[in-house]
Amino acid sequence: MRYMTFILAIVLAVGLMVGCAQKPPTITKVEPNQSSLAGGTEITITGTGFKANPAPTVTIGGNPATGVKVISKTTLKATVPAGSVAGPADIVVQNAKAKVKSLPFKGFSYYEDVTATVSPDFTMAPPEGIEAPAKIDVTFNQDVDPASVVIKVTDSTGAEVAGKVAQDATAPKTFSFTPDAPFKSGDYTLTVSGAKGVAAGNVMTEMSQTFKVKEAAKPAKKGKK
Repeated sequence: MRYMTFILAIVLAVGLMVGCAQKPPTITKVEPNQSSLAGGTEITITGTGFKANPAPTVTIGGNPATGVKVISKTTLKATVPAGSVAGPADIVVQNAKAKVKSLPFKGFSYYEDVTATVSPDFTMAPPEGIEAPAKIDVTFNQDVDPASVVIKVTDSTGAEVAGKVAQDATAPKTFSFTPDAPFKSGDYTLTVSGAKGVAAGNVMTEMSQTFKVKEAAKPAKKGKK
C-alpha cells in the first residue's frame, strides 16, 4: 500500500510539473480586427502555441467564439460571437488540455451597424395611403459620410422620382429627400443605401420601404342655383 501511495504521489508530481511547464498560447495579430455587433465574421488569429485535438476555446469580450479551427501551431480561425457594446473587446485563447490562457489581445473592437429610421413612418400608414409628403426624412443612428448616402424614390413603374437629397444643417445625422414636383397618387418605394459610418467605415445594409400616396380629395361641387 505504501509503495502504491508513493508511486501515485510521483505520478501526480510529474503531472503537475508537466502542466506547469506548458507555455500559454500567445496572440500577435487578428484579421480582420473588427466586427459588427451582430457578429458572424470569421477572423484569423496569428500567434504561437495553438494546440488542436481538442481545439482551444476562444472568447471575445468574454463571449465564446464558434467554429474554432486550428490551422497550425501559429494560426487558427474562429467566428466572432455577437457583442453587447460597441468598442474594444479582448480576445483570449485557451488550450483545452493544458488549460493555459493567452494574455488578452486588445487590438479588436466591435462597431455598431449603420441603421436608419424614416419620417413619415410608412410602416404605420393606413391601407388607403397617406397625404403626399412634402419631403421624406431619413435619420441615421450614427454619423455617416454625406457623400456616401444614396436616397432615391421610385414609382410603381420603377421610374425614379426626380428630387434633391440634402443633409440637415442642425441635425447632421438626418438627410431629406425633397421631390422636384409634388407626389402624385400611387405607389412608391423609398430606398436608402451606401451610408458609410464615420467611426468604423462600415456600410449600411440597403433598406427599402414602400408607401402609397392617396388621391387628393376633390373639391365639393357647388349646388345649382
